[in-house]
Amino acid sequence: MELAKILGVSATSIVNQLKHLKIAGAVRFHSSGVRRAGRKVEYWLSDRSLARSLDDFERCVRLMSKV
Repeated sequence: MELAKILGVSATSIVNQLKHLKIAGAVRFHSSGVRRAGRKVEYWLSDRSLARSLDDFERCVRLMSKV
């Protein structure tokens, strides 16, 4: 799982968090097929304003780390 590799955590922990976010309606997903090895699942945030806020937060953190 790409996100697990990027964050340096286990795929299981990512799946557990995404499950709760899906139930809350914060994340949407699309699966390439039935449950099997090699299946691809894409996730995205339901609300674009949340994505923009997260991008702003990341920029702020980068700026703070330079100071």
